[in-house]
Amino acid sequence: MLVMLWTLHVQCRYCLCRLKVIRVIGKRARAVPILLTEDMYDSMEVLTDTREGCDVLQENRYFFAVPGSPTAHLYFYTVLQRVA
Repeated sequence: MLVMLWTLHVQCRYCLCRLKVIRVIGKRARAVPILLTEDMYDSMEVLTDTREGCDVLQENRYFFAVPGSPTAHLYFYTVLQRVA
């Protein structure tokens, strides 16, 4: 991994050292990387920790889950477009 890191451009190395990378499922079940700042990652942790207080069922595996439904969710890309 360290050898691969040094083959990247300086800007890419800076981003990988400062930001967290998460992956979401995209089209055709391919992983799509998303770069998050520490604050963004911490905010996501708070949302995950407070799911039950918002009536999101434990069996709903989606991050943007619809309260009270075991499978309903908001589409990640649509939510991201609205807040970005």
